[in-house]
Amino acid sequence: METYRIWLYGYSVTLLLMLIGFVFCLQTVVTPVWISLFPFSMTDTIWFFLYTNLALQGVDIALCLYGVACNKPIVLQVFWVMGLVLLFADVLYFGLSVPYWQRIINSTDLHLYETLMLQYSRPSFCVLMNGAQKQFGCCGARSYTDFSSLPNLCDEI
Repeated sequence: METYRIWLYGYSVTLLLMLIGFVFCLQTVVTPVWISLFPFSMTDTIWFFLYTNLALQGVDIALCLYGVACNKPIVLQVFWVMGLVLLFADVLYFGLSVPYWQRIINSTDLHLYETLMLQYSRPSFCVLMNGAQKQFGCCGARSYTDFSSLPNLCDEI
C-alpha cells in the first residue's frame, strides 16, 4: 500500500535532479559574454516560456514531495494534473521552437558577419572575440587545426 510513496519520491527526486542539471546547463550556455554575437535575445517569447516552464516544474516537484510527505491525496491529484499540463506544454514548446531555432541557424552566419564588421574597431569586442577563440580553440583561417598558428583576431589595446 505504501509503495506508491517510494515511487513518487523516486520520481520527484529524479525530476528535481534533471531540473537542476538543466538549469546549470542553460546557465553555462547563455551567460558568457560572447553569446551576444548570435542573433537571439534572451527576452524573446520562446525564452520567457522556457523560464516559466522551469519555474512551474519546480513548483510541481515541490507539490509532489509535500503531498507524499504529508499524505495529502488532493495535493497529489493537483501534482498529476499539473504534470500532464506541463508535459503538453513541453510538446507545444518543442513544436514552436523548431522553426525559431531553424531561423536562428539560418541567420547566424549573416548576423555574425555583420556584427564582426560593425564592432571590429571596438577594443572590448576584440577582447571578447579573442577570448571566444581561445576558449573554443577554433576560428582558424581554413579549419580549427590552424588556430594555434594564427595571431589574435584584433590587436589588443
